[in-house]
Amino acid sequence: MPRLSSQAGGAKRRAPLKVDELVSTAVRERNRPMSAYDLVEHLASQGEKVAPQQVYRSLGRLCSEGAVRRIESLHAYCAGGEDGGAILYCERCGALRFPSVAHLADALREHAQGAGFSTSRAVIELCGLCEQCSSAPSAWEEYQ
Repeated sequence: MPRLSSQAGGAKRRAPLKVDELVSTAVRERNRPMSAYDLVEHLASQGEKVAPQQVYRSLGRLCSEGAVRRIESLHAYCAGGEDGGAILYCERCGALRFPSVAHLADALREHAQGAGFSTSRAVIELCGLCEQCSSAPSAWEEYQ
C-alpha cells in the first residue's frame, strides 16, 4: 500500500520515493520516450493518481541519479544509456539506441573551450529511422 502524507486541506499525496518508483518503473516498462503528461496518463490508467508536479519533481530526481534520461528534442524521458552517450531515436517506431560517443563529446568540449566557451553539458541526439523501419515501406509507399 502506498505511503501517503497529508497536505493542507486534508488531501493525501504519495511520498516522493513512492512516486519515483512508479515513474521509474513506467519509463522502463514502456521502453519508449514519454513526456511527463504521458506518464501521468499511464499511471492513471494503472490506477495510480499522481499530479503532474509530482511527476516533474520525480523526473528531476531520477535524472540527477542517472536512472532516467531526458530527450531534449522530444521534451520526453527514457530509461537507459550512459550519461554523455548519444541518443538515437526512430521517428517511426520510437525505438531508442544509446551508442557511446564519449570521444565525440570530448572533441566538442575541446572545440568549445578553444572558442572561449564554457560548457555545462553536452547533448547529442539524432532522429531518423532505425534499420528495421528504414527497410520497411512507409504507409505512403504501401498506399501507392
